[in-house]
Amino acid sequence: MDERALDDAVRHERNGRVHPEQRLALSKLYPDPLHGLHREKSKPIVDHFTVLSRIPIFELIVDYFNSKTAADETLSETIRAINRVHHEDESRHIAFGCQLVRVLFERMKEVCTPEEVQAACRYVDRYITASLHGMYSVDVYREAGIPDPAGFRRRL
Repeated sequence: MDERALDDAVRHERNGRVHPEQRLALSKLYPDPLHGLHREKSKPIVDHFTVLSRIPIFELIVDYFNSKTAADETLSETIRAINRVHHEDESRHIAFGCQLVRVLFERMKEVCTPEEVQAACRYVDRYITASLHGMYSVDVYREAGIPDPAGFRRRL
């Protein structure tokens, strides 16, 4: 992928963010755990790596739920089939995204200092943590009346 295509993808991802700073859950607005996840201005290759790392990470998280739903025999076969097909479709996107991230990581290691590489990796780690925390909200569990919401989150 050429540099211009990468720049366009990064710009689209930043500007095309679908969710606002807050998300709707039950009757209240809860803070988005990804809001405020910033990093320092850096070289274009670092921007490409960090932004394009987020796509397969998101797809992997969603694919986990597609796989679980596809195998859940308590659901109708139609719902299971939709999730099974979505899982099969996403697996190609995930494979491509992971290969692209590997190439970008290797290129980043060639042109960046070890500190810049470490900073980019720390950002991706924080993105993963924030994304997973966003899937399991103690505040939402509390509002839903689930006893011991923190314990419930740990068990999930």
